[in-house]
Amino acid sequence: MQNSAGKMKASFLSFLSFILILFFLFALTGCNKKYEEQTVPQNVPDTTAVETTKHFLFVGKWYGKAGVYKYDLNTKKHETVWWHPRENVKLLISKTEVNPAFFFTLRKTGFQGGFPYFEKVKIYRISKDFSKTEFIYSIKDGMQITARWNNDENFEVVFTEIDKTDPIYINRHIKTFDGYGKLINDEIETFNLVADGFPELLPERNPTVSASGRYGISVVGDSVYLKTADGDSLKFIIDVNHYLKKIEWSIDEQFVFISTLDLENESLKTQKPETSELFVYSIVKDSVVASWSGAGIKNFFTLDSLLVFDNGFGRNSSIFIYNYLNEELFKKFNIKGECGLFYIPEL
Repeated sequence: MQNSAGKMKASFLSFLSFILILFFLFALTGCNKKYEEQTVPQNVPDTTAVETTKHFLFVGKWYGKAGVYKYDLNTKKHETVWWHPRENVKLLISKTEVNPAFFFTLRKTGFQGGFPYFEKVKIYRISKDFSKTEFIYSIKDGMQITARWNNDENFEVVFTEIDKTDPIYINRHIKTFDGYGKLINDEIETFNLVADGFPELLPERNPTVSASGRYGISVVGDSVYLKTADGDSLKFIIDVNHYLKKIEWSIDEQFVFISTLDLENESLKTQKPETSELFVYSIVKDSVVASWSGAGIKNFFTLDSLLVFDNGFGRNSSIFIYNYLNEELFKKFNIKGECGLFYIPEL
């Protein structure tokens, strides 16, 4: 996806200027056009399917401030892990209870002179047992910022800034922290804005091919197909209404989860926006066993046999927990403020 800041709609700067920069438009690719056919193997991210997983973290808002919360799958209740009356959690990077979690707080973001900017990012680490939350690093200002777990299981923060000596150059910083929050690598790459264009924060990591290489996803126009390694035929899965956002495979490769997103369509001006879709496709049954569409981002991850995703915007936001093996809703919940898996989905 190649989406520039200038194409974002000004009426949504307060929210889209952060999440689109932070998580989608610059961390993924392809939001300006439908995917062409793709079957090239890519690195498959951890699906967090661990049998011992009993809870997960999410972002929730209370008294106007976003904090980090824990949801217990046994008690079906949530509790606060970290909340501060003068700070807002803008991005949570969390895997499972066997890993620590990291999150950002941010003072301000927006656009200036046609370019995105952010001010005063603080990075915190939450210990594995949630007993300790500690500040580990700060970034004064910049243009774009995002983060992820890299292939070495280290926490990687990537951000861009205008070069202090010559504004025609953009510096891309890559700071890598180990699981204890220690900075172990610091890289800077410089790009000529005229010659190279605006640098991409992170390369695409959508696993269009399953981990074993047995299955692949091909997208032609608006249609999504399943392809097997032992044959040339394509099996139709679904037609999508938005741009492909994320593909994830179950550990046993019997299911594939597909989400789409479009935050620039005309429905945003209505009472019932149609911005995203999420599909659960069973390879064994050769059918879509569950799907959701409508408002929200539909960020998702899997835990054991559960699909966890957020839905809706602002005060209408909620989190769904769906058992895709039993094909039934395990739980739907919200909090008095707002909630989302990685950030608060707002307009």
